[in-house]
Amino acid sequence: MALGASVLVAHAGGMVKDGESRDALAKVSLDSLSELCAFCGQLGLAIAVENTLPTAPRIGDTVPELVRMVECLEGDHVGCCLDTSHANLSGDVTTAVGMVADRLLTLHVSDNDGRTDQHALPFEGTIDWGGFMNALNRTRYAGVFMMELRGGPDPEWTLKEAVARFERLLALGYSASSP
Repeated sequence: MALGASVLVAHAGGMVKDGESRDALAKVSLDSLSELCAFCGQLGLAIAVENTLPTAPRIGDTVPELVRMVECLEGDHVGCCLDTSHANLSGDVTTAVGMVADRLLTLHVSDNDGRTDQHALPFEGTIDWGGFMNALNRTRYAGVFMMELRGGPDPEWTLKEAVARFERLLALGYSASSP
């Protein structure tokens, strides 16, 4: 790829508005994702479908729905992007890791209070990071830990803290080769 990318992250689908059929929208989303997967496959690019924000009805707003959709898509280059902040709003992040384990291609790592999508630094919200890292160990995930954070008034501090929080996550015992 000209930009050096190896994974394209896509949301499963859009919002479900009043009066719309979730099943019909899910089919449209799946058709669109199938086309995108075929295109990415031709480029040699992996595609990771992300669990969407569950604060309003959206296609792919739960990890079980995301997994069902990804299972319908063809190709070894197709998998999941687990957004920890989104997963925390719709259930247990540790359980979510187990659900996507064999199709996990990348992560969007951030925290929140369990009520709103804050994309805060890890350890600032309610996610059980020890449980998350233990679950991640069981998957043998060796990919990117992409922090997806909201900026603040001091970007330099945020970047330094992101590094410190990543080191703290690693100190919980993460090893991509763990059983």
